[in-house]
Amino acid sequence: MKDSIKGIVLFGPACSASMKEDICKSLNLNSENAVFSEFSDGEKWLKLKVNIRERRVYIVQPTPQPDSNWIWLLEMIDAARRASAEKIIVISPYFGYARQDRKDQPRVAITCKIKTNSIQQNGTNRIIIMDPHFSQIQGFFDIPCDLLYGSRVFQKQINFSHIDTVIACDTGAVKIAVSYKETLGTNFGVFVKMRVKHNQVEKMFLALENENIENHNVLIVDEMIDTGNTLVKGVDILYYQKKVKKIECAITHGILSGNVIDKINNSPIETLYLLDTIKIPEKKLIPKIKIIRSGYLFAEVIKRVDDKGSLSSLMEG
Repeated sequence: MKDSIKGIVLFGPACSASMKEDICKSLNLNSENAVFSEFSDGEKWLKLKVNIRERRVYIVQPTPQPDSNWIWLLEMIDAARRASAEKIIVISPYFGYARQDRKDQPRVAITCKIKTNSIQQNGTNRIIIMDPHFSQIQGFFDIPCDLLYGSRVFQKQINFSHIDTVIACDTGAVKIAVSYKETLGTNFGVFVKMRVKHNQVEKMFLALENENIENHNVLIVDEMIDTGNTLVKGVDILYYQKKVKKIECAITHGILSGNVIDKINNSPIETLYLLDTIKIPEKKLIPKIKIIRSGYLFAEVIKRVDDKGSLSSLMEG
């Protein structure tokens, strides 16, 4: 099969099948460009199957847990550099460890900085990330770092015209919520939370532009769902205290750890929309969860970078 771009696209093991399929279809590519293997003790080994000398190499690999996904990414970057790639562009649909972006208490590591250093110091020339935990991550890199927004994909593929109120799941998701508000012309709100420790919320407060949202159709937005504690607490406030009519959620990355699936199933959430930025096990795909495919956007990014085109219009939320 003849490639429709001059560069080579490599897919890491954590890339979802739907994203890989859509990127390959859009770019007329063969996805089998690397071999991933392990020694008996779990040590990782890979080999690139194609000649990449003086070629632009695009590595598509999200980095959720386990940590082996980081190792695969670093090995792919290193192999491409040692094989004389002209440029190495990392595309990270989900960028792990971005939550550890500062010293929020004494004697803790800023692990996000460790990860960004390891990527750029290993030979990466550019990185593209979708909905990181904080947008200031661009300042952690000394190479070009471009951000994409999941809200663009959701709003293109889902009809949200029935939504009356858009609510940010926390203050970090305010920018996402504002993008929906501006497009849909809805009421706006945000949950403010107080944590006692990781993944545990002690108190939540709801701030609303217009307080009366009884019988409203509500859309909750965020960049990721992990344990679901914040989301489910917020949903209970909306449904049982504010008496809203219908609750939908549009969340970019589905980490879905612990017993989050049971929480979602037992909650008043009608539909939880997730992007395919992370490979989600089949057993977690309950009827309430709808996966929205985003590979076409990443394919367009690869096309434009390869043609030295502008990405500006793709970076609007």
